[in-house]
Amino acid sequence: MDSLGIKKVVDLMNEHAQKYGDRFAPCDGLVTRAGLEESFYK
Repeated sequence: MDSLGIKKVVDLMNEHAQKYGDRFAPCDGLVTRAGLEESFYK
């Protein structure tokens, strides 16, 4: 995730959720970290 950037990962997950269903939606923790521009592993 850190190599792509968490914001990009969340964006991709949202796109997949729209196409394939809510099971591909990012969890609240990922959305929060993306909004704060934090990394996943640090």
